[in-house]
Amino acid sequence: MKPNTLEASRLLKPSKYAIGLDRTFMLPVRLIIATMLVDLQWHEYALIAEATRMTSSDLSGHLQKLNGRRYAETKRAGQHSYWRLTELGKEKLSSHIDASRRLFAVAEECLQSFQQNDRSAGNTGKKLAQDYRAGATIRELADSYGLTFYSARETLLAEGVLLRRNGPTPPPASPEMVNSYSNGSSIHDVAKEHSVSYDAARRMLIAAGVKLRPKSNPAKGEAARTPPIAAKPINADSQVDPDSTTAEMVRKYNDGQTLEGLAEEYSRSYRAVRTLLLEAGVTMRPPKIQLPPTPPGMVNAYNHGWSIRQLAIKHDMTYSRTRRVLLAEGVVLRGVGRPGSAW
Repeated sequence: MKPNTLEASRLLKPSKYAIGLDRTFMLPVRLIIATMLVDLQWHEYALIAEATRMTSSDLSGHLQKLNGRRYAETKRAGQHSYWRLTELGKEKLSSHIDASRRLFAVAEECLQSFQQNDRSAGNTGKKLAQDYRAGATIRELADSYGLTFYSARETLLAEGVLLRRNGPTPPPASPEMVNSYSNGSSIHDVAKEHSVSYDAARRMLIAAGVKLRPKSNPAKGEAARTPPIAAKPINADSQVDPDSTTAEMVRKYNDGQTLEGLAEEYSRSYRAVRTLLLEAGVTMRPPKIQLPPTPPGMVNAYNHGWSIRQLAIKHDMTYSRTRRVLLAEGVVLRGVGRPGSAW
């Protein structure tokens, strides 16, 4: 956790602890000069320069600054100049030193507080890491320790914790979940049945050692390229028990029953029924396109010269659907380019 910087700023308010500090003595070299002159005795300029190891021009600038504030005064004797601190300068220097002592004491207190907070933050980081490794999420840790999500995350990273990508590791799937999936239910059905998310159900099945079935959806464009194959009847080489529910579903599908009808009859999902049939060696029939009822007069209008485009506009249908309806009625379509009659 971060040190309490608000508390530190409260301790360092100038109105309370900086009373008596004088900007004139803030520069260390000027403070040294004033300390040399604090005995109120006259000191020769050359000796001051030698003691402070300053050039004549630099020393002159600092002395003139003290003199301008009436903290120091000067006199000349022949070619030599002498300097000393005034009573006002001595008083201001004493106040500055006392204020500095108070400020240093507060600074030491703040430093100790910061160090204690740092140690506390280190302990908190270890506790966060321990709880996270035990399965808690970053959000739960943030709420528990009064941190933001990002502060908790940064603390864990600082502790060298390898963050999980998909949340805590779920427990293995229960035998009921495994049996349900093994009997043909989809992961979506298993998740809904046990009130968990799809991702959680999938991870739980994997954790239980279940080998997930491959997706049965054909690749894009595969259905259009692969010619339809008739459904295979159950034979002696089939792995399906002839007396099982799956075998019964296969027979009904071969007799023309739809996947939707089988799903409703056996209380299974569409996907579960389809998966069972595929695993039984059944090749799915191509989907049937449901055509609308033939509008009255459409066939006669076409035979009397109307074009497919005109019929589609008249009956509010697409061109391709109008064409399929006519073909389904056994109409022999005219060749391309033969004009139809006028409206």
